[in-house]
Formats: sequence, structure tokens, C-alpha cells
Amino acid sequence: MKQIITTKKGTTYERNAREKKYDTMLWTRFSSENVEKLKNIASDKGISLSTFVRNILEDYLESKGE
Repeated sequence: MKQIITTKKGTTYERNAREKKYDTMLWTRFSSENVEKLKNIASDKGISLSTFVRNILEDYLESKGE
């Protein structure tokens, strides 16, 4: 979804709004070795670690029909 933003100075620009809204945080513990592996994979894909992990979990849930 596109949004038109106008600042107090009068500058107008267009931005992409987030399509999903998240209302809960999920915390977990991993070994530092596994976190480094995940960070490297996420970096290669050009996304943050949290986004990468969220995508994996969402894909898993979709494949299970939940």
C-alpha cells in the first residue's frame, strides 16, 4: 500500500506502508553458532535476522495449513 507523506516543512514523498501488523513478540534462545549461521544466511538474502526467522516460521505454518 502506498502512502503520501507531507512533512511540516512541506516536503511531500511517497512510501510503501507495511502490509502486515504484528502484535506479539516471540523470544527464543539459540546457540551462538546457530545464530551466526542464521545471520550469514539472512545477510546473503539482504534481510534482517528477525525478518528471516519470521519468514521461516510463517512458511512453516502455511505449509501445515494452520
